[in-house]
Amino acid sequence: MRLMRRPHETAPTRKVVIAALALLVLGTVGAVKAGIAGASFSFDLEQVTPALARSAPAIEEPGTPRLARRVFVVIIDGLGLNHSYQLPFLDELRRRGVDTEAVSHYPSFSRPNYVSILTGVPPSASGVRTNHHLTAVQLDSLMDRAHAAGMHTASATDVTPLPRLFLRPRTALSAIPPIEIDRELHSTEEQFTTAAVRYPDADLVSPFDDARYTPWPGGFSEAGAALAAGDAELVVMIVTVVDEAGHAHGAASRQYRQAAEIADRALARALGRVDLTQDAIVITADHGHTARGGHGGTEPEVMSVPLIVVGAGVRPGAT
Repeated sequence: MRLMRRPHETAPTRKVVIAALALLVLGTVGAVKAGIAGASFSFDLEQVTPALARSAPAIEEPGTPRLARRVFVVIIDGLGLNHSYQLPFLDELRRRGVDTEAVSHYPSFSRPNYVSILTGVPPSASGVRTNHHLTAVQLDSLMDRAHAAGMHTASATDVTPLPRLFLRPRTALSAIPPIEIDRELHSTEEQFTTAAVRYPDADLVSPFDDARYTPWPGGFSEAGAALAAGDAELVVMIVTVVDEAGHAHGAASRQYRQAAEIADRALARALGRVDLTQDAIVITADHGHTARGGHGGTEPEVMSVPLIVVGAGVRPGAT
């Protein structure tokens, strides 16, 4: 015997399904609008000219002679402290120098902490609070101090923001071209690239005398080794493979560990021939990642990052 659905029972069921679908669509639209509003709000957190930038830096002459001929500052983007061990090159540097911990600043995003590492100014005072920051940072930096001392600077990165974060007018009358901000556009890279194309004649200078951006396989190691063989007194390097793996797979994943090993090998190729009797290497990170992936908050695994200092002027095992 076959049971038949009565016609009058079908209509209410269809109405319920249609109402549920309508609610789902409305909820999705609301979530998208909320996400766009949140992304737009991020731009409002940035400060183009923070109070500190309006004051001249107080510079003291060092009380000691120069400790190292050259200094290499390396940022391994996204590498948490606990995941920085059992990596051959980093561990060898630890044995020969100082192995300790640094703490990221909140919000634990990359650009705010690139700035804090290179200027000593945390996001609360630097005005760089998110990765949406587009304007040049007008704060005194390591690169400014090196230039003021008559030294040369260089950089090797596989990520674009570093040189442009610290652009400087070539002359006092020069102005940094305006950047049109589309608050519904998630990619700040596209907006800055558009500005670069529109103003190829801008009277600006890079903070680095030799800036190498290498977005191809093996490019970071190649550029890093070339700079290590050069003569720039300050070399800043950023490698991002660990951060990419953290976002895609989380810090508890096999892929994150493999990315840390890849970064370690890349640094060994780039810096393996640095003469540590005359030069110094400082290795740290901007932030770590949660086990599931992501950063920006104050979780211990995100805030705790490695700090390795080795070479001329560094007493091994010092506190």
